[in-house]
Amino acid sequence: MNDKRLFLLFVKLERARRLADFSAVHSSVEEIASYTKKIGKVHLLMFAFLYIRFTEMTPRAIHRSEQLDNGDVRYIKDYGRTLTQQQIAIGEWATAMYAKYERHFFRAIYSRGKL
Repeated sequence: MNDKRLFLLFVKLERARRLADFSAVHSSVEEIASYTKKIGKVHLLMFAFLYIRFTEMTPRAIHRSEQLDNGDVRYIKDYGRTLTQQQIAIGEWATAMYAKYERHFFRAIYSRGKL
C-alpha cells in the first residue's frame, strides 16, 4: 500500500476491531470512506468491510434457516470462538455492508485493473 494515510486508517480500524467497540469500528470505517472519497477511490472502502468479514467476528458456517411451528425462524451460526454481543454486531454489520456494496465496488476495482 503506497498511501500512508490510508494505511494508518486501516491500522486504526484494526485497533478498533481489537477493542470490539462497535462505535469505534464504525467511526474508523467512516473515516476510511471519507478519505477514499476524497482521493477518488471510494471503491477501496470495500477492503474495510472485507477486513472485518474475514475475522473471527463473522461465522465460520451458517446453517440453513429453519421455520419453527410457531412462525419464528431459527438461524444457526458457528463461530470459531466465544464472542461478545459487540463482536457479533460488528461482524454482522460488516457482512451486511459487504453484501450491500459487493457488486458495485468489485466492478470498480476490477475495471481499474490496478490498485
